[in-house]
Amino acid sequence: MYGKKLKELIKSKGISQKDLSEDLEIPITTLNSWLNQSHPRLENIEKICNFLEVPIWEFFISKEELENKFHLPKEIIDCIQAISVLDAPTRWWLLESIKLLAKTKLDELKGMTRITSADYESFYNESQEKLVAENKNVYSTQKNQKNNS
Repeated sequence: MYGKKLKELIKSKGISQKDLSEDLEIPITTLNSWLNQSHPRLENIEKICNFLEVPIWEFFISKEELENKFHLPKEIIDCIQAISVLDAPTRWWLLESIKLLAKTKLDELKGMTRITSADYESFYNESQEKLVAENKNVYSTQKNQKNNS
């Protein structure tokens, strides 16, 4: 399944498998293995998608499948596409905020107490702190990888 999708993505971008393996610094044998039998780890899928300029979700399901199988409205698909291009910490924060808002609405519907603006502000501040910490970790990792190269 993943091999077929990977072949489609490579073909759609008009690049060779050799070029992809060289640009991503992945041995051609590893790439061939992904194309024919095994599947890449998620971080490698992310590398491939970033290189091919394709949202990660499209590696797993096509826009047509979203529309046809799940009957999602175009607006929802557009939101999924917009969220998928955000950097990881911002995407995490946005999805956590959506979960909180959904929980709030569900609690309201159940007749439970509402989450106050102070609760949301506290969540927002904690999320911002986590984002800053995550960005520092990402920057540190990238810096270490460059120094080790």
